[in-house]
Amino acid sequence: MMLPFIVLAQCLIAKNSHKLGNDYNLHRVITVQIFCFLCVGILTTTGVPDIKYIIAHKYSLDLDIINYSKAAMERLSPITSKLIYLFNPAEIHINPYRMYFNDQMSYILNVILFVPFGFLFSVLSIDKSKIGWKRIAVIGFLFSFSIEFIQLFNRRTTDLDDLITNTFGAVLGFIIYMILYKRKRLNFITNMRCSGSFITLYECEIYIVLIYVLWLLNPV
Repeated sequence: MMLPFIVLAQCLIAKNSHKLGNDYNLHRVITVQIFCFLCVGILTTTGVPDIKYIIAHKYSLDLDIINYSKAAMERLSPITSKLIYLFNPAEIHINPYRMYFNDQMSYILNVILFVPFGFLFSVLSIDKSKIGWKRIAVIGFLFSFSIEFIQLFNRRTTDLDDLITNTFGAVLGFIIYMILYKRKRLNFITNMRCSGSFITLYECEIYIVLIYVLWLLNPV
């Protein structure tokens, strides 16, 4: 049910672009769909739950997983006990690169996961004066952070390493984009002229927010 909303948003953005004299060509339409499909793929791969799942499972935690004894849980305050039910301390890792030498492949895969994200985001950004590695890093960081945060509610590991490697992957995608852009290999997609329209300048951000909201709401 997500596709109709994405198509509708793209039609509205394309219509706005044409009114401002921009060329919203077929190559861009296809690239936008690929970008949206990629965002959905990232949410799927990382196991982001919807709100229904969060509500249904927020108290379904086995105490053995937490590594707290029943006696220890009883000594905690009611608020702390509820927080432990919601957020498993054993699943929150804030020490960077703690597993690098034991699980290097996961680091590589986390980087690779966000390389296409950074690349396509850069391709679809029509105001080239505002696109740079810092903007890509911020967008990649926020998207990855939202994923890590929501994973607190579905018994998956929330890891600082994932946040770092995802952000690096997005920046690496931007670097690949810049290499191709300077060689004029992407003109067939990026030939839209910049306009003053907010929804045109921030088209990718709109898709990301829309997809994330729809994913959480999981309309059926």
